[in-house]
Formats: sequence, C-alpha cells, structure tokens
Amino acid sequence: MGHSEKGMGSTEEIRRHKMHEFTLRAPAIPIITVNGSVDIENVYSVCCDDKAGIGEAVDYLVKEGEEKIIFLYDNMTQSTKRKIEGFALALERNGIRFSDELIINATDTLKGSEEALDGLLENGIKFDSVIATSDLIALGAQKALEKK
Repeated sequence: MGHSEKGMGSTEEIRRHKMHEFTLRAPAIPIITVNGSVDIENVYSVCCDDKAGIGEAVDYLVKEGEEKIIFLYDNMTQSTKRKIEGFALALERNGIRFSDELIINATDTLKGSEEALDGLLENGIKFDSVIATSDLIALGAQKALEKK
C-alpha cells in the first residue's frame, strides 16, 4: 500500500489512509461505505442511526425490567460515540443514572470481551444486561456469563 502503517495512530486513521490510497488509484470508481464516512471525493456513505438504534435497545431492555445495563465496545469510532450518546440519553430518559463506569472497553475478540466481562464479575460489578457493539464482543460476553 505505498506507505508504512507504523506510527499511523488510530484504526480510524489507518482506515482513512487506506481508503485515500484506493481512491487515488481508481478515481473514476465511485465508492460506497456502509456505516462509516470519509471526506474523500467520489466516496459516498450509507449510515444507520446508531444513536436511535441503541436508544431503542435500551428502551426495550428497561421495559423488560432490566436496569443495570452495561455497554461493551472495542474501538472508539464515530459510530461508537453515537451509540454511547444514544445509550446515555436512553438511560436518562428511562430514569436510570448514566455513569462512565457502565461503558467497558473490550477488544474485538471472543477472548478479549470474555476477559473484560470476567473482570467485572470478579470485581462484583452488578449488571443485568449487556449491549455490545459487535457480534464478537457479544459472543465473548455470553461465554463469560455461561461460566457463571
């Protein structure tokens, strides 16, 4: 890919760099990203409403009687930031106090998210529901809970 990725920084910066290099090589080809955006000519985005989607998930869980909901994520992308905003707003809308302690960083692997949840359980952190930003994080959380 031309430039070395060493020292580039965040995953978002690396992704943007790769997208930019691709568009330089194929400027006549329109590119459509799904649930992500970059400010590059001839690149278009289709995004879901992360904030509203997570808000609806929280509303549903609260309606089912869940009140101690934690949020697991891997990378702090723009999508994740919108999801956290929706999570916080929905908790408050439902009369549940939001705290940064509810937001847990877990690597995007089965083992990483399983270890994150194991740590919560070992430290006596009480929760009754988990919202995860990816399938792998959700599966790791499920594995940790099955061991309980």
